[in-house]
Amino acid sequence: VHRELEAGTDPNQKDANGLTALFCAAETGQLAVVEMLCERGATPAKKCAKPPRATPLHIAALNGHTPVVAFLRQIMGSTARADGGTTALHMAAKGGHLAAVELLLPPMQWVKGRWRAPGVVDAVDDLGLTALSHAAMHGHDGCVRALLEAGADWTITSPSPSLDLASEAGTRDGAPRSALTIADERKHVETVALLVNAPAVREQGVQKRNAIEVAKILGDVISKIPLWQLVSVLVDEVVDSEAAHVAAGEIEAATQRERERQAAEEAERQRQLEEQQRQ
Repeated sequence: VHRELEAGTDPNQKDANGLTALFCAAETGQLAVVEMLCERGATPAKKCAKPPRATPLHIAALNGHTPVVAFLRQIMGSTARADGGTTALHMAAKGGHLAAVELLLPPMQWVKGRWRAPGVVDAVDDLGLTALSHAAMHGHDGCVRALLEAGADWTITSPSPSLDLASEAGTRDGAPRSALTIADERKHVETVALLVNAPAVREQGVQKRNAIEVAKILGDVISKIPLWQLVSVLVDEVVDSEAAHVAAGEIEAATQRERERQAAEEAERQRQLEEQQRQ
């Protein structure tokens, strides 16, 4: 690279795939090459010519190359958007790269009675998904925890997407989904427990209490994860010492109810199938 630059090669020259040398270096985490190219005039904000038309910062964040993310963020900030409206924070959260997520979060500010990172933390992409939604979708609990601590709003929902976009958000019916319902759709039990126990979630009416009560409160949200499974995680995540023995005694009952529900659903399916065959 140094030899090509010394020979006068344009640092922003693109290859046959529309990629610059800076993009390729960022994608593979070569910090020294990234620094050299930037010193020689490479443009960090230049997007690759082909989808997803991302910047070097985006691709470094997606691949978890933290030193490169830190360097490029200092130069260009973290608000640039790739195709699909994704920020570098979306990319880092989607990839599950906690260190990159923490680097891309803006400084905390005191907002509406609590500390939170404003702006980019709740930015939505063209699907209406936030970085928290992407982290929850893929079960990246470390990223979910960091984003919640930064004040990410779990109540933001994606608008009803088209069928092909719905599959990316983990939905089947195209209905709006929050980070909590996305995690439920993907059956990420620990992620759901994290979201339930977040201060911002409890402010919406889910207070620290018996785990089985919390699960019931969320009954209109939690539909894919068996109740007993959620309860068994919430015992450690949510329940205070006085209520722990109550929840522990109810797990077995919740498990039995879940089995009965599944058996009833199976019996109904069989009944409908037999009725169709008779017709």
